[in-house]
Amino acid sequence: MTENFSIDLSIDLKGRGRQTLQKGILPVNGEGLEKLFEITAVLMQSLDVIDVCESVMDALFSRFEGIDGGVILTVDPKGGLREVVSRSKNGRQTTGIRYSRTILDQVLREEKAVVISNVLEEKEGSFSNSMAVNRVKSLMCVPMISMTGVQGVIYLHSVEEPMAFKREDLYFVTALSTPVALAIESLLLYSRTKTAEDELQRARDDLEKQVQERASELIKANRQLQELSITDGLTGLYNHRHLIRTLEAEYRRALRYRRNFALLMADVDFFKQVNDNFGHPCGDQVLKDIARLFKECVRTTDIVARYGGDEIAVILLETNKTTALKVSEKLRRVVERYPFQWEGKAFQVTVSIGVASVLEQGIEDWDGLLKAADKALYQAKEGRRNMVVAFRSSESAGQMALFGK
Repeated sequence: MTENFSIDLSIDLKGRGRQTLQKGILPVNGEGLEKLFEITAVLMQSLDVIDVCESVMDALFSRFEGIDGGVILTVDPKGGLREVVSRSKNGRQTTGIRYSRTILDQVLREEKAVVISNVLEEKEGSFSNSMAVNRVKSLMCVPMISMTGVQGVIYLHSVEEPMAFKREDLYFVTALSTPVALAIESLLLYSRTKTAEDELQRARDDLEKQVQERASELIKANRQLQELSITDGLTGLYNHRHLIRTLEAEYRRALRYRRNFALLMADVDFFKQVNDNFGHPCGDQVLKDIARLFKECVRTTDIVARYGGDEIAVILLETNKTTALKVSEKLRRVVERYPFQWEGKAFQVTVSIGVASVLEQGIEDWDGLLKAADKALYQAKEGRRNMVVAFRSSESAGQMALFGK
């Protein structure tokens, strides 16, 4: 009669085995201990569950000549078993090694290593029939148990001969299963820890990215708010407040460093007639077009602002009065020649411009400069319009310079 036997490998909460091996039997001899030591040393150096299982399978096929097939399966956290390594007799990795689910379920449920020395003598019909179909004559199935529970099973079978596995063989595999289970448990814990660390790092990176994006959005929003606070909503030019602040700052700089700059004040001639004849939307479009023309005709460093209503002011930095008059005449001509249209109707628009320069006689501060340019503009409007007039103080010799038609 052949002997089919099992060993209880379950561990209680205090880590003590529930059943000891038979008295007088040495579980693993000296050669086996040496082999176990070598395998364990390799396991401790492995950084992957597949590498661990590959090393174990190499060792088992090297030790047992009667093995025709072997599988190592690990417990899937989501349920069931996951096949990690499958090997045939020639050592080649393969898939589709047939094994008994009945035996696996029994080993997992009872946490006992099982050896079936002769499958043909088994009385359990479904098990023996299925194994006979797969030509299995003997098998061994050992649970891999750590302190936290079953980590998987080691399954080996022979299709050539019964009695391929003896009790001593089972002792060797069961002795090997514990360090394998601990290695798998350690690697799974490391993997989960590494995954958690990676997820935490990704969360930190995502948070940092979100903070940077929010900061960028805030900077952009602040910049937009700042631009809105100094921009005229209709024309897109600087508004009155920004004009006055710039005028103050540039006047102080001009006094300190004796630098030139000029101020132009422009007004649309007969603007009320444009609104009366074509409507206020047309008047708004005229202001937009003139604002665009002015910006295109001056430098990017110059300041073009809507002073109020249909008046536009231009600060020409580092510019003397002579050059300022030339720029003003250019602006006047560009507006005069521009083909204004509204709802298919063409019409002409002209502007009058007053020019004043910093540091000239009769101007004592930035407000005086503003009043001087406005006074010159008034002279142009009182004249024939569509002209440029330069400010001259009553104390200075000569008359105001006049340009235009």
